[in-house]
Amino acid sequence: MLPDLVQSVFAFVNKLKLFKTHLQKGELAHFPSLLKASAQATGATRKKQTARYATLVETLQENFATRFHDLHVKRPQITFLVDPFNAETDCLKAPLVKDEAVAELEMIELSEDDRLKPVLREGTLEFWKTVPIEKYPNVKRAALKLL
Repeated sequence: MLPDLVQSVFAFVNKLKLFKTHLQKGELAHFPSLLKASAQATGATRKKQTARYATLVETLQENFATRFHDLHVKRPQITFLVDPFNAETDCLKAPLVKDEAVAELEMIELSEDDRLKPVLREGTLEFWKTVPIEKYPNVKRAALKLL
């Protein structure tokens, strides 16, 4: 499912940021093989190695961020799909909805619909099957396009 993909991609990018920071500091807890190999290296050599790896990890992180930029842009819509009760009211834009202003009003109504809140615990697909299209036509159609 798309939300799982998005979560995996962003988690990986954030891990790469962490790895880069740790490598820059010379902290090798996440790199047992590098730690073992650098145990015999001198301080200057070890710094040079970790700086090189930090640069490589940074390049990888930048490539991932560039490649998955569209997911970053669409993240508010994906949040809406998974948790419409806490999504931003202005997350639905054209071409997902015909009338953004009406969709915003529907989002506000939906966020206060206490009858639907328990259904979300049953799962995303089950929730969107339950949302009445008569009451929330723009929001439901947008969700169906995203699913």
